[in-house]
Amino acid sequence: QSITAAGTYTNTGINVSGCDSTEILNLTVNSCSNSTLNLTAFIQGYYNSSTGSMVPALANQFEVSTSTACDSIDVELRDENTPTTIIASTRVILNQDGTAECSFPALSGNYYIAVKHRNAIQTWSAAPVSFATSTVNYNFSTAASQAYGSNMVSLATGVWGFYSGDIAVDENMDLLDLGLVEVDISNFGSGYLSTDLNGDGNVDLLDSVPLEENIGNFIFSNHP
Repeated sequence: QSITAAGTYTNTGINVSGCDSTEILNLTVNSCSNSTLNLTAFIQGYYNSSTGSMVPALANQFEVSTSTACDSIDVELRDENTPTTIIASTRVILNQDGTAECSFPALSGNYYIAVKHRNAIQTWSAAPVSFATSTVNYNFSTAASQAYGSNMVSLATGVWGFYSGDIAVDENMDLLDLGLVEVDISNFGSGYLSTDLNGDGNVDLLDSVPLEENIGNFIFSNHP
C-alpha cells in the first residue's frame, strides 16, 4: 500500500492459521526544505583546454557513471567563525562541464565552501558565502581570487582550477606524492587509481608532469 498523505491508517492481516491482527499507522508528513549549492569547479589534471571541459575520469577508470560525469568530490560547509567546524557535507558528482549540485539541510548564515577530491588539493572559497536563500551559486573557475589565498592554477584564458597531485591527501604536494605515481607507473597501473592524474584510466609519465610542476612551485592547501 502506497501512502502519501498524513492521517491514521488501519490494516488487518490474517495469518495461515486464520488469526487476525490489526496494525494502526499514525502518519505525520513534515514539509521538507533543503539548501542547494550550485557549484562550478575544474580540476587541473582532468581539464582539456581544447574542449573547455574535463575528461570522463570515472568512465575511463572503469567505474559506473553517467554520460556527463567526471569524478566525485566532497563538499563541506565550514563555520565562518570556527572554520574547523563542519556544519554540513555531501559527496556529489562533478560533471565534465565543471558543475555540481549539492544538497544540504535547510541553512541560513555564512559558510566557507571547502572542496575535497581524491587527487586535487583541498580548496576553499575565498570568503564565507551567504546562504540567505534556498539556492546558492558559487563559481570557483572565473578567477584565482575565488579560492582562499588565490590558490588555483590557470587552465585557459579566464579559467581557473584546483591543483592536481595531492595523492597522499595531506594538503601538500611533495616527493611522497610523486613516489606513489612512480610506483604505479612501474606497475603499469590502470583503473580507479588516484595516481591517474589526467583521468585517462592509465598511470604513466603524463601523470607526473603536472605533479612535478606543482611540487616545484611548493603548492599546498591554503585555508583558514
